[in-house]
Amino acid sequence: MEVYEKVLSIQPDFAITYNNLGNILSEQDKFDAAIESYQKAIKIQPDIDYIYCNLGTVLRNDNKIEAAVQAFEQAVKVTPNYALAKFGACISQLPVIYSNADEIAFRRNQYQQYLQNLAKYYELTNQEERAKASEAIGTFQPFYLTYQGLNDRDLQRTYGEMIFQIMSSRYPQDSQPLVLPNLDKNQKVRIGIVSGFLSSHSNWKIPIKGWVENIDRSEFELFGYYTGDTTDSSTISATKAFDKFVQGVRSIEQWCEAITKDKLHILIFPEFGMDSMTLKLGCLRLAPIQMTSWGHPETSGLPTIDYYLSSDLMEPENAQEHYTEKLVRLPNLSINYVPLAIQPEEIKKSDIGLKEDDIFFWCCQSLYKYLPNHDDVFPSIAKELGNSKFVFIKSESEEITERFRQRLNHAF
Repeated sequence: MEVYEKVLSIQPDFAITYNNLGNILSEQDKFDAAIESYQKAIKIQPDIDYIYCNLGTVLRNDNKIEAAVQAFEQAVKVTPNYALAKFGACISQLPVIYSNADEIAFRRNQYQQYLQNLAKYYELTNQEERAKASEAIGTFQPFYLTYQGLNDRDLQRTYGEMIFQIMSSRYPQDSQPLVLPNLDKNQKVRIGIVSGFLSSHSNWKIPIKGWVENIDRSEFELFGYYTGDTTDSSTISATKAFDKFVQGVRSIEQWCEAITKDKLHILIFPEFGMDSMTLKLGCLRLAPIQMTSWGHPETSGLPTIDYYLSSDLMEPENAQEHYTEKLVRLPNLSINYVPLAIQPEEIKKSDIGLKEDDIFFWCCQSLYKYLPNHDDVFPSIAKELGNSKFVFIKSESEEITERFRQRLNHAF
């Protein structure tokens, strides 16, 4: 930041420097300052497509939906075939948080229209443009669709088939069905797991760790493919848990080569929705049988994914209607989780702004996971209990935190 500010003191009309400064401010969750920096860059040089895209991204993260869409669409005006901006405008129809239940229906309808138009566009465009668009896959994903609490199967199918067509245009050699070979009597089943979160992340701690540490090694051979770049104590545990562990920055071509040469029978993607490389690889056919699970609780919509591993205790009778994959109801919670041995740290109520006689409810989820149609739960509890308070984790975005505060004020 110091260097960029020095540059601007020498050359105040350097648009790229304002853009780069905006990138740093955005990474620090200083959304207002980042927006201002991008806007200064655009004022100086209004014909650089990626600056509009960067502006759209930070506006989206700050839940300023209309402004974000406008920024992405401006990038497309500058460069009509700019795939990243097209995806940004579409995915930005899904806000981080909602003001009321009616807004969910409106935004969902908007997203559906944008998604259908985008899918139609890539269906009708030439193969060269589709192949080029593969670079944008995974940068913007419909992560927040899950938190509308509705059946997303048809929307995800449209999305999944679109990105599959884009990726198979670029990588046709890795998009063909693979035949499952017959196993010899003493041959082990070769299972691969692709994840960007083989580190101290909920995906490792909840589904993956218990699976790989407890599976019967006399019958199964395990291959780990870590697409992330964080190395910590959990990563070290993961390297020991797999028979073979591949880690490091690689291109899609390099990942495809690394995975296919291991001649897997089954490839598991524990989540789709968070890691861009995982999604790109999931659009391809790298093993005869491919599966996903609830590391992010949403059907993939991808025609390349055959099964969805879920929990029998979590799924209703009609659960298959929510999945494009064949649903597998693993017993109980579907995971093996060992609670961490933690030495408790004492925190007094006064340390977090509470009175000693307050009864407080610790609400430890991200704010976007609370649906507005359930906000009445909080005043209903408060009505029955004197001295009650609800303690939430504020968002990095003041806009999102304030939107949630307003919702609760309205509910109370």
